[in-house]
Amino acid sequence: MAAPGDGLGLLQPMVTDAVTAGGEPRLWIGQALVRGDPPGGRLVPAPSRVEVEQRWDVGPLLAWLADRKGWVLEDTTTLATLGVGGHLAEQPVEGDPPAGRRRIGYAADTPRLWDWPVGAGDASELARVRRPGWDPPEPAADWPSVRHAARRVRTEDPAEVVLGRFLELMGSVLEVTTTLPPPPADGGEDAGAVGAVVAALPGWFREACAPEWWSPEAVARRVAMLDLPGGRRRREAWELRWTEREVARGLVPTERTWRVHSAQVVDEHLLDLACEVPALGSPTTSLKWLLRVCGATSCLSPQESGLRFGLPRR
Repeated sequence: MAAPGDGLGLLQPMVTDAVTAGGEPRLWIGQALVRGDPPGGRLVPAPSRVEVEQRWDVGPLLAWLADRKGWVLEDTTTLATLGVGGHLAEQPVEGDPPAGRRRIGYAADTPRLWDWPVGAGDASELARVRRPGWDPPEPAADWPSVRHAARRVRTEDPAEVVLGRFLELMGSVLEVTTTLPPPPADGGEDAGAVGAVVAALPGWFREACAPEWWSPEAVARRVAMLDLPGGRRRREAWELRWTEREVARGLVPTERTWRVHSAQVVDEHLLDLACEVPALGSPTTSLKWLLRVCGATSCLSPQESGLRFGLPRR
């Protein structure tokens, strides 16, 4: 017998928990699949975001997005969504979160997405970032089951400039992450590692990040976006997700689900990027945001662009 919320990916435990507590979540899974849309649902009764975060330790694979009906959690691996509710201007509870919160949405806890040792290949990746080139990817010795993902990136600024910014950014991050101590033995989020990555982000990149979740600027932007039409509202919600801390949470060694393999400039406003991923379906959402800040206007998959590995050098 299927568990409540089966089909909502990483969000399923929240639905099961709500049902166990006597709730009656509204789900649209089968209907969405028929339409070709990601599955979704809504918790009933609807807790606030603050209430959810008092019970759950929400990892970077789940994205908090603002919507007209309140907060929504999106599983970035499947795009499934779960409406939560709550006012977009609510403020968090002061002090440390309660002990014993359940972890949800962490790559390190998700075997189907995490198939390489923590920090594996960071040093070799740093070397590639410092001396970029385009080479057909080969399995790495330290995680032989690695898979590869190609991205064709269109840029507004000259592609060479955009690539330079991206390599500068990744070099700064990798210089820190290659020297971090092992993660906590209890599996909790490494606040020290997150802080170290935040500090490593170049100033120009940090300026482009969204304001912190509960700052007056962020609250004002969330409220203002409710009047935008659907497409623009969703884009604004996506951009408001990427605070400095949220970016850093996805770049710590235990959570980053992609590695830079090689890159090349194709023409004035086009570059190709090859990445290593630990498993099919591993998300590259944070990579897209990094490229966006560096000056990319689109980041296309092989299915969308026709890019394949083993391309001749240009």
